[in-house]
Amino acid sequence: MTTGRINKHWTKEELERFNDEAILAADTNAVLNFDELAEMFGRTVSGVKHVANKLRREGKMPKYDRNNQQDKYRSFYSEKEKKMIASLVADHYSFEEIARITGRTKFSIAHFWRKHGHPLARSWSSEEESLLLDIIKFDRYGVVTNYKELQEILNRQYNSIRVEVYKLRKRGKLQRAERNGMPEEKREEFKRYVHRFFVKSV
Repeated sequence: MTTGRINKHWTKEELERFNDEAILAADTNAVLNFDELAEMFGRTVSGVKHVANKLRREGKMPKYDRNNQQDKYRSFYSEKEKKMIASLVADHYSFEEIARITGRTKFSIAHFWRKHGHPLARSWSSEEESLLLDIIKFDRYGVVTNYKELQEILNRQYNSIRVEVYKLRKRGKLQRAERNGMPEEKREEFKRYVHRFFVKSV
């Protein structure tokens, strides 16, 4: 966790970028990526929450609305949700990203997919590891950008590759990502998807 910058002055450029990078829940306007923003700006999570509240007070960010929250804790999965989750997994969204869209927890999504999905469990060979290291691509933040290509070449599912990438980062064989989440070009698409889903469900 980044420490020591909670009280450092935020520049105008940082605040503009903060508004652009913050991902808000379409129902409540809650910020969904505080940890990612803290890493991105080299601040503490408390510092990031503080500036978000300041921007809300100044009318520069939408106000948080708890009363509009859609409660999904322990609720059953509808057929619409099941189809949407299957579609998002096929489109290489992570469990955490799917949880943000659906209002579930990533643990709930992972449990659901273990029951209804078919992940590959075979071990990785040294040849597969070498091939992965040769063809993997990153954006400027070190986030993997070519999961679809990796799946096709390696004949592996997304989550199997994602776990292997994590292991290789821990072992120092791959660069560490400067932030978590999706590649740069996918962020705007993700924000639009969140908005469309909640607008349709109202």
